[in-house]
Amino acid sequence: MVNPLPPGCRLTTIFDSCHSGTVLDLPYIYDHRGRIKGLQITPQALARKMTPADVISLSGCKDDQTSADTFIDGEAVGAASHAFIKAVEMRPNQSYQEIMYEIRVILQPKFSQKPQLGSSHPIDTNLKFIM
Repeated sequence: MVNPLPPGCRLTTIFDSCHSGTVLDLPYIYDHRGRIKGLQITPQALARKMTPADVISLSGCKDDQTSADTFIDGEAVGAASHAFIKAVEMRPNQSYQEIMYEIRVILQPKFSQKPQLGSSHPIDTNLKFIM
């Protein structure tokens, strides 16, 4: 899905599933302050997964966690999906870093999962999230 994307294309994915942290196997994962944690895949895998496109992934949890389900207004929803929607509704004009922070704040009182931000190449997490 990532490899054939052309230069200048930005693909932003949102996954709210169990063990979704690095579902796209993107090489760069960011901490809660927007700093790169480190290269997450081998140099060989990096060479196979290189893309000139901006690919960004928001995941509901780390790879070793599960994304919780919950009920909101009597309807079953993913906890991270609900937190994402709520964060965007509260403040539509946010950066990737800000939105990840808001999702964590919304989830934190009830859920232990830690949403993840990943990218195909190093990015400025202060870029505005665009829908």
